[in-house]
Amino acid sequence: LAKLQALIALSPDRSLDFELVEQFAHRFKGSSSLVGAEQFRATAMQLETIARCQNEHDFAKIELLADTLEQNFLDFQKEIESWLVTGSAH
Repeated sequence: LAKLQALIALSPDRSLDFELVEQFAHRFKGSSSLVGAEQFRATAMQLETIARCQNEHDFAKIELLADTLEQNFLDFQKEIESWLVTGSAH
């Protein structure tokens, strides 16, 4: 996630490397499927689809989805921590 956020932050003129964003999103989608992080997977799939279109007008959507991915990750992390403490997910 940090690499994705850095890539976006370093593209203030919106000349984003869409292929790299798509690759990150694809990896996130696959990894999250393996561990059951459904919200993260769904957001990664949206990001992958938008990045694949390579439309510079989607830059704001990509920024928003990257932020949403980060929040999804934090939410899933809390769920795992809760499960480790209580033995059940919320």
